[in-house]
Amino acid sequence: MSTNAKDPDVGYRRPPKSSQWKKGQSGNPRKIRGNTSKPIWQIVEDVLAMDITITEGGEKRPGTLFEAITLQLWMKASASSKRALTVLRKYEAFAKAKPSYRVVTAMDGAEAAKQFEQLLKEGF
Repeated sequence: MSTNAKDPDVGYRRPPKSSQWKKGQSGNPRKIRGNTSKPIWQIVEDVLAMDITITEGGEKRPGTLFEAITLQLWMKASASSKRALTVLRKYEAFAKAKPSYRVVTAMDGAEAAKQFEQLLKEGF
């Protein structure tokens, strides 16, 4: 027996057609749990690509956070820091393995390569 005179198929576990989900309609219309966070590699890449202002010798210029980190490592490696040189070498190996990334220095390419080779020969 049905309590609804219009639709005899309404009853226990048979809701009226008007309140059933439409085709293609989500069960969670507000998508409260539907948002997923970015993968960690994408978050790190976004942070390292952030534009910042780099101050060198009292002059300000635009650059990326990755460039500023690499510049600091280069300065510390030039000042005989073994740890900074080790990290810089790892960055260089990573940059060679991934052509989209490159080691950024504050000097001209030839001068930077010359000093870097000298540091490598000294064997920190």
